[in-house]
Amino acid sequence: DRRRLLWMGGRLVAAGALLAGLMWLYPVSRAVALDRGDRLRNTLDTAHAFSFHLSALIRYWDNDSSIGLTLVPLTILAGILGRRQKGDWVWLAIAAGSVLLALGPYVFLEPYAAPLRLPMPYRFLHNLLGGQYRTPVRFAFLAVFGLSVFVALRGQAALERFWLSSRLRLGLACCLLLLIIADYRLLRPFPISIPVDYEAYYQVEQDPRDVVLLEVPLGVDRGVAMFGFAQQLTYYQSIHEKRVPSGAHSRLPGQVVDYYRSYNFLRAIAGEAALEPVAADELTQLTEEWNIGYVFMHRDLLGRMLEQEYLQQLPLFFATHPSLCYWQ
Repeated sequence: DRRRLLWMGGRLVAAGALLAGLMWLYPVSRAVALDRGDRLRNTLDTAHAFSFHLSALIRYWDNDSSIGLTLVPLTILAGILGRRQKGDWVWLAIAAGSVLLALGPYVFLEPYAAPLRLPMPYRFLHNLLGGQYRTPVRFAFLAVFGLSVFVALRGQAALERFWLSSRLRLGLACCLLLLIIADYRLLRPFPISIPVDYEAYYQVEQDPRDVVLLEVPLGVDRGVAMFGFAQQLTYYQSIHEKRVPSGAHSRLPGQVVDYYRSYNFLRAIAGEAALEPVAADELTQLTEEWNIGYVFMHRDLLGRMLEQEYLQQLPLFFATHPSLCYWQ
């Protein structure tokens, strides 16, 4: 079969062209050679904490680490009853490979008294990316997709054995799809919150000066570690359009958090320390260095984390710096 060889050769050429196109869009060599010296490098233990659990194949684990209870039995059933379809093994291989990567850098087995730490293929990917990817459990979604396609292909072949009308087969397929969707909990509502619309932010937006707006409490989230809390207050930056020293930024270097923690004033408004006499001088220094023009204190957020006595000290502290525009 010359025709078959040509057909296979054409597919290989097409796959190579696709791979070359992807490398041209995002050069792999540059990504591998990227200097990550000042980036946060996640450890294997951190990746393990965000990995898929083997027991999640047969029971619900948590919101992000579960593929439901129906896909694995349906895959086994489809493999036994359904006839082999063209290309179905590819989807099964994608699902199996995704599960292996989702398991993270290692898994613990307990065949004896002492647990056995078994290394997994994700270690290679972890080292290749310089520890920048920290959530192996996300590969579980690819496993769900691959298993769903495999079940659909084999299930279609199984239904063809029976004399069923096209409408009945369509109805059965829709019921199976709805079962997978419900079991994977895709219909569960996503938790949201409605932020308060503060008029003061609109007043600040009218100020043409390039100043910093300091939110109290202060919060910096770098993906795997946090300094303070309430980093969600950066939502309001789209309204006031001023620079802010808080927020969420994945893979921030550890030196950034060390810089914040070197100031008692910043640790105090982050809820990690009490105000000390040096905090007044530090506020004066940061006001000049950062060009702080406004301070917004959210008493509702502070009240959840700080004691009432300390909460009453903050307004008095900021009142000693009349150069700042202060809201609470």
